Amino acid sequence: MLFIGASNELGEFESGITAALLGTVPAVMVGGVGTLLVVGWWMKLFPPLRKADKFSAMASRSKTGTPAPHTSRHRWASRHSEAQAPDNGW
Repeated sequence: MLFIGASNELGEFESGITAALLGTVPAVMVGGVGTLLVVGWWMKLFPPLRKADKFSAMASRSKTGTPAPHTSRHRWASRHSEAQAPDNGW
């Protein structure tokens, strides 16, 4: 949680400095254009990610690009439920 909070604070600081130096509207414009440039760059670097329709489709692929065997959380949870877990004194 420390790193998430720190990254949020750092992002707010960077946004404030940019707005103070450029002005509010130019800072928003630069941020928007920068975001679009990063999105375009990632689309070029990772075409399978661009072509994915759902997150689950990407998560079920192995490194070779073939679909991985289906493993659902429900099956894992049914095998590892708290009722079956040993009592550790908590």
